Amino acid sequence: MAVYICRVGTTGGEIVTRRIEAIAEDDARHRLEREGYHVFALKREGGLTLNFRPRLRTLKIEDFLHFNQQLAALVRAGLPILQAITLLTRRQKNAVLRSVLQDIEERIREGTPLSQAFAAHGGLFPPLYVASVTAGEKAGNLDEVLLRYIAYTKQMVTVKRKIRSAATYPIFLLIVLIGLVSVMTGFVIPRVSLLYEDFGRELPVITQVVLSISHAIKESLPWLLPSLIGGVLGVAAWRRTPRGRLTVDGLLLRIPIVGPIIRDLAVTQLARSLATLLQGGVTLVESFRIAS
Repeated sequence: MAVYICRVGTTGGEIVTRRIEAIAEDDARHRLEREGYHVFALKREGGLTLNFRPRLRTLKIEDFLHFNQQLAALVRAGLPILQAITLLTRRQKNAVLRSVLQDIEERIREGTPLSQAFAAHGGLFPPLYVASVTAGEKAGNLDEVLLRYIAYTKQMVTVKRKIRSAATYPIFLLIVLIGLVSVMTGFVIPRVSLLYEDFGRELPVITQVVLSISHAIKESLPWLLPSLIGGVLGVAAWRRTPRGRLTVDGLLLRIPIVGPIIRDLAVTQLARSLATLLQGGVTLVESFRIAS
Protein backbone atom coordinates (compact mmCIF):
# COMPACT_ATOMS: atom_id res chain seq x y z
CA MET A 1 0.00 0.00 0.00
CA ALA A 2 1.45 3.36 -1.09
CA VAL A 3 0.49 6.95 -0.33
CA TYR A 4 -0.29 9.23 -3.29
CA ILE A 5 -0.50 13.01 -3.31
CA CYS A 6 -3.25 13.91 -5.78
CA ARG A 7 -4.07 17.21 -7.47
CA VAL A 8 -7.78 17.06 -8.25
CA GLY A 9 -10.64 19.27 -9.38
CA THR A 10 -13.94 19.29 -7.52
CA THR A 11 -17.41 19.50 -9.03
CA GLY A 12 -17.52 23.11 -7.84
CA GLY A 13 -14.55 24.04 -10.01
CA GLU A 14 -11.96 24.21 -7.20
CA ILE A 15 -8.51 22.61 -7.44
CA VAL A 16 -7.39 20.87 -4.24
CA THR A 17 -4.65 18.50 -3.12
CA ARG A 18 -5.48 15.21 -1.42
CA ARG A 19 -3.47 12.35 0.10
CA ILE A 20 -4.80 8.86 -0.49
CA GLU A 21 -3.58 5.33 0.21
CA ALA A 22 -3.83 2.87 -2.67
CA ILE A 23 -2.19 -0.27 -4.05
CA ALA A 24 -1.30 1.35 -7.38
CA GLU A 25 -1.77 4.53 -9.40
CA ASP A 26 -4.82 3.18 -11.28
CA ASP A 27 -6.48 2.21 -8.00
CA ALA A 28 -5.98 5.70 -6.57
CA ARG A 29 -7.24 7.34 -9.76
CA HIS A 30 -10.38 5.16 -9.95
CA ARG A 31 -11.24 5.79 -6.30
CA LEU A 32 -10.99 9.56 -6.75
CA GLU A 33 -13.03 9.46 -9.97
CA ARG A 34 -15.77 7.44 -8.23
CA GLU A 35 -15.90 10.16 -5.58
CA GLY A 36 -16.57 12.73 -8.32
CA TYR A 37 -13.10 14.30 -8.59
CA HIS A 38 -11.30 15.14 -11.84
CA VAL A 39 -7.70 13.92 -11.50
CA PHE A 40 -5.06 16.26 -12.92
CA ALA A 41 -1.90 14.65 -11.51
CA LEU A 42 -0.76 11.91 -9.14
CA LYS A 43 2.47 11.90 -7.17
CA ARG A 44 3.57 8.94 -5.15
CA GLU A 45 4.94 10.20 -1.85
CA GLY A 46 8.69 10.30 -2.30
CA GLY A 47 8.36 9.48 -6.04
CA LEU A 48 7.87 11.18 -9.40
CA THR A 49 4.81 13.01 -10.63
CA LEU A 50 2.60 10.85 -12.85
CA ASN A 51 0.66 13.04 -15.27
CA PHE A 52 -1.96 10.88 -16.95
CA ARG A 53 -1.43 7.30 -17.98
CA PRO A 54 0.73 6.31 -20.95
CA ARG A 55 -1.10 6.18 -24.23
CA LEU A 56 -1.42 2.48 -24.85
CA ARG A 57 -4.06 3.22 -27.49
CA THR A 58 -4.21 5.99 -30.02
CA LEU A 59 -6.90 7.64 -32.08
CA LYS A 60 -6.58 8.93 -35.61
CA ILE A 61 -7.06 12.67 -35.56
CA GLU A 62 -9.56 12.42 -38.44
CA ASP A 63 -11.77 9.95 -36.50
CA PHE A 64 -11.59 12.07 -33.37
CA LEU A 65 -12.53 15.26 -35.21
CA HIS A 66 -15.38 13.51 -37.04
CA PHE A 67 -16.75 12.22 -33.73
CA ASN A 68 -16.68 15.70 -32.17
CA GLN A 69 -18.35 17.25 -35.21
CA GLN A 70 -21.18 14.74 -34.93
CA LEU A 71 -21.43 15.18 -31.15
CA ALA A 72 -21.59 18.97 -31.47
CA ALA A 73 -24.30 18.70 -34.14
CA LEU A 74 -26.41 16.32 -32.01
CA VAL A 75 -26.06 18.47 -28.89
CA ARG A 76 -26.95 21.61 -30.84
CA ALA A 77 -30.02 19.81 -32.18
CA GLY A 78 -31.19 19.32 -28.57
CA LEU A 79 -30.44 15.62 -28.17
CA PRO A 80 -29.60 14.51 -24.58
CA ILE A 81 -25.94 13.61 -23.98
CA LEU A 82 -26.65 9.95 -23.22
CA GLN A 83 -28.75 9.52 -26.35
CA ALA A 84 -26.13 11.29 -28.47
CA ILE A 85 -23.30 9.11 -27.14
CA THR A 86 -25.39 5.94 -27.63
CA LEU A 87 -26.13 6.88 -31.23
CA LEU A 88 -22.50 7.71 -32.01
CA THR A 89 -21.29 4.49 -30.36
CA ARG A 90 -23.48 2.38 -32.63
CA ARG A 91 -22.35 4.24 -35.74
CA GLN A 92 -18.64 4.30 -34.83
CA LYS A 93 -16.38 2.28 -37.17
CA ASN A 94 -13.11 2.87 -35.32
CA ALA A 95 -12.71 -0.10 -32.96
CA VAL A 96 -10.70 1.80 -30.33
CA LEU A 97 -13.09 4.74 -30.20
CA ARG A 98 -16.12 2.44 -30.18
CA SER A 99 -14.87 0.51 -27.14
CA VAL A 100 -14.08 3.77 -25.33
CA LEU A 101 -17.51 5.21 -26.14
CA GLN A 102 -19.16 2.06 -24.80
CA ASP A 103 -17.39 2.60 -21.48
CA ILE A 104 -18.31 6.32 -21.51
CA GLU A 105 -21.94 5.41 -22.21
CA GLU A 106 -22.00 3.08 -19.19
CA ARG A 107 -20.45 5.73 -16.96
CA ILE A 108 -23.05 8.30 -18.03
CA ARG A 109 -25.84 5.81 -17.30
CA GLU A 110 -24.41 5.51 -13.78
CA GLY A 111 -24.62 9.30 -13.35
CA THR A 112 -21.06 10.32 -14.22
CA PRO A 113 -20.75 13.69 -16.04
CA LEU A 114 -19.48 13.55 -19.62
CA SER A 115 -16.23 15.36 -18.78
CA GLN A 116 -15.37 12.88 -16.02
CA ALA A 117 -16.22 9.96 -18.30
CA PHE A 118 -13.71 11.33 -20.83
CA ALA A 119 -11.18 12.03 -18.05
CA ALA A 120 -11.33 8.36 -17.02
CA HIS A 121 -9.55 7.68 -20.34
CA GLY A 122 -7.00 10.43 -19.75
CA GLY A 123 -4.30 8.57 -21.69
CA LEU A 124 -6.44 8.77 -24.83
CA PHE A 125 -8.01 12.25 -24.70
CA PRO A 126 -5.87 15.41 -24.39
CA PRO A 127 -6.19 17.40 -21.13
CA LEU A 128 -7.18 20.42 -23.24
CA TYR A 129 -10.18 18.51 -24.60
CA VAL A 130 -11.30 17.28 -21.17
CA ALA A 131 -11.01 20.79 -19.71
CA SER A 132 -12.99 22.23 -22.62
CA VAL A 133 -15.81 19.69 -22.14
CA THR A 134 -15.84 20.44 -18.39
CA ALA A 135 -16.18 24.17 -19.06
CA GLY A 136 -18.88 23.55 -21.67
CA GLU A 137 -20.91 21.47 -19.21
CA LYS A 138 -20.73 24.15 -16.53
CA ALA A 139 -21.61 27.01 -18.88
CA GLY A 140 -24.28 25.05 -20.77
CA ASN A 141 -22.68 25.69 -24.16
CA LEU A 142 -21.09 22.30 -24.87
CA ASP A 143 -21.77 22.50 -28.60
CA GLU A 144 -19.96 25.84 -28.93
CA VAL A 145 -17.00 24.58 -26.90
CA LEU A 146 -16.72 21.47 -29.07
CA LEU A 147 -16.81 23.55 -32.25
CA ARG A 148 -14.05 25.82 -30.89
CA TYR A 149 -11.95 22.78 -30.01
CA ILE A 150 -12.49 21.36 -33.51
CA ALA A 151 -11.38 24.65 -35.09
CA TYR A 152 -8.32 24.78 -32.81
CA THR A 153 -7.31 21.19 -33.65
CA LYS A 154 -7.71 21.75 -37.39
CA GLN A 155 -5.53 24.86 -37.24
CA MET A 156 -2.76 23.10 -35.32
CA VAL A 157 -2.85 20.07 -37.64
CA THR A 158 -2.59 22.39 -40.66
CA VAL A 159 0.41 24.22 -39.18
CA LYS A 160 2.22 20.98 -38.35
CA ARG A 161 1.55 19.57 -41.83
CA LYS A 162 2.97 22.71 -43.44
CA ILE A 163 6.11 22.52 -41.32
CA ARG A 164 6.49 18.80 -42.07
CA SER A 165 6.07 19.45 -45.81
CA ALA A 166 8.59 22.30 -45.72
CA ALA A 167 11.15 20.10 -43.93
CA THR A 168 10.73 17.08 -46.21
CA TYR A 169 12.70 18.49 -49.18
CA PRO A 170 15.81 19.61 -47.19
CA ILE A 171 15.91 16.26 -45.36
CA PHE A 172 15.65 14.42 -48.70
CA LEU A 173 18.54 16.49 -50.12
CA LEU A 174 20.65 15.77 -47.02
CA ILE A 175 20.07 12.02 -47.36
CA VAL A 176 20.94 12.11 -51.07
CA LEU A 177 24.09 14.13 -50.30
CA ILE A 178 25.23 11.65 -47.66
CA GLY A 179 24.57 8.80 -50.11
CA LEU A 180 26.58 10.48 -52.88
CA VAL A 181 29.53 11.19 -50.59
CA SER A 182 29.47 7.58 -49.38
CA VAL A 183 29.50 6.23 -52.95
CA MET A 184 32.29 8.62 -54.00
CA THR A 185 34.56 7.84 -51.06
CA GLY A 186 33.77 4.12 -50.95
CA PHE A 187 33.76 3.14 -54.62
CA VAL A 188 34.52 5.85 -57.19
CA ILE A 189 37.68 7.44 -55.75
CA PRO A 190 39.38 4.08 -54.88
CA ARG A 191 38.84 2.92 -58.49
CA VAL A 192 40.22 6.19 -59.86
CA SER A 193 43.29 5.80 -57.64
CA LEU A 194 44.04 2.48 -59.37
CA LEU A 195 44.34 4.34 -62.67
CA TYR A 196 46.98 6.63 -61.20
CA GLU A 197 48.89 3.63 -59.87
CA ASP A 198 48.83 2.00 -63.35
CA PHE A 199 50.31 5.16 -64.83
CA GLY A 200 52.95 5.24 -62.11
CA ARG A 201 52.00 8.75 -61.09
CA GLU A 202 51.56 10.13 -57.57
CA LEU A 203 48.03 10.86 -56.43
CA PRO A 204 46.97 14.47 -55.77
CA VAL A 205 47.08 15.54 -52.11
CA ILE A 206 43.29 15.98 -51.87
CA THR A 207 42.74 12.50 -53.33
CA GLN A 208 45.21 11.02 -50.83
CA VAL A 209 43.34 12.68 -47.94
CA VAL A 210 39.97 11.41 -49.19
CA LEU A 211 41.36 7.88 -49.64
CA SER A 212 42.81 7.94 -46.12
CA ILE A 213 39.41 8.94 -44.73
CA SER A 214 37.71 6.23 -46.81
CA HIS A 215 40.11 3.54 -45.60
CA ALA A 216 39.74 4.69 -41.97
CA ILE A 217 35.95 4.51 -42.20
CA LYS A 218 36.05 1.01 -43.75
CA GLU A 219 38.43 -0.29 -41.08
CA SER A 220 36.43 1.20 -38.20
CA LEU A 221 33.00 0.29 -39.62
CA PRO A 222 32.61 -2.96 -37.54
CA TRP A 223 32.69 -0.97 -34.27
CA LEU A 224 31.68 2.48 -35.57
CA LEU A 225 28.18 1.46 -36.71
CA PRO A 226 27.17 -0.28 -33.44
CA SER A 227 28.61 2.65 -31.47
CA LEU A 228 26.61 5.12 -33.57
CA ILE A 229 23.38 3.13 -33.12
CA GLY A 230 24.04 2.79 -29.39
CA GLY A 231 24.72 6.51 -29.10
CA VAL A 232 21.48 7.40 -30.88
CA LEU A 233 19.47 5.02 -28.67
CA GLY A 234 21.21 6.39 -25.57
CA VAL A 235 20.40 10.00 -26.46
CA ALA A 236 16.80 9.02 -27.24
CA ALA A 237 16.48 7.32 -23.83
CA TRP A 238 18.14 10.27 -22.07
CA ARG A 239 15.76 12.69 -23.78
CA ARG A 240 12.86 10.90 -22.08
CA THR A 241 14.13 12.14 -18.73
CA PRO A 242 13.18 15.71 -17.61
CA ARG A 243 16.81 16.86 -17.56
CA GLY A 244 17.64 15.26 -20.90
CA ARG A 245 14.57 16.70 -22.61
CA LEU A 246 15.35 20.16 -21.24
CA THR A 247 18.94 19.96 -22.52
CA VAL A 248 18.08 18.58 -25.99
CA ASP A 249 15.20 21.03 -26.51
CA GLY A 250 17.47 23.89 -25.42
CA LEU A 251 19.99 22.86 -28.06
CA LEU A 252 17.26 22.63 -30.71
CA LEU A 253 16.17 26.19 -29.95
CA ARG A 254 19.74 27.39 -30.63
CA ILE A 255 19.88 25.89 -34.14
CA PRO A 256 19.65 28.63 -36.81
CA ILE A 257 16.38 28.65 -38.81
CA VAL A 258 15.09 25.50 -37.05
CA GLY A 259 15.12 27.05 -33.56
CA PRO A 260 12.92 30.06 -34.40
CA ILE A 261 10.43 27.80 -36.22
CA ILE A 262 10.12 25.52 -33.16
CA ARG A 263 9.72 28.54 -30.87
CA ASP A 264 7.05 30.15 -33.07
CA LEU A 265 5.13 26.87 -33.30
CA ALA A 266 5.20 26.48 -29.50
CA VAL A 267 4.04 30.05 -28.93
CA THR A 268 1.27 29.64 -31.50
CA GLN A 269 0.04 26.44 -29.87
CA LEU A 270 0.13 28.05 -26.42
CA ALA A 271 -1.83 31.08 -27.59
CA ARG A 272 -4.46 29.05 -29.40
CA SER A 273 -4.82 26.68 -26.43
CA LEU A 274 -5.28 29.60 -24.05
CA ALA A 275 -7.85 31.22 -26.34
CA THR A 276 -9.84 27.98 -26.66
CA LEU A 277 -9.90 27.39 -22.89
CA LEU A 278 -10.65 30.99 -21.91
CA GLN A 279 -13.50 31.24 -24.41
CA GLY A 280 -14.90 28.04 -22.92
CA GLY A 281 -15.01 29.57 -19.45
CA VAL A 282 -11.95 27.96 -17.84
CA THR A 283 -10.14 30.18 -15.32
CA LEU A 284 -6.93 31.91 -16.41
CA VAL A 285 -4.66 30.03 -14.00
CA GLU A 286 -6.08 26.64 -14.92
CA SER A 287 -6.06 27.54 -18.65
CA PHE A 288 -2.39 28.47 -18.48
CA ARG A 289 -1.55 25.25 -16.60
CA ILE A 290 -3.30 23.06 -19.18
CA ALA A 291 -1.98 25.02 -22.17
CA SER A 292 1.58 24.84 -20.80
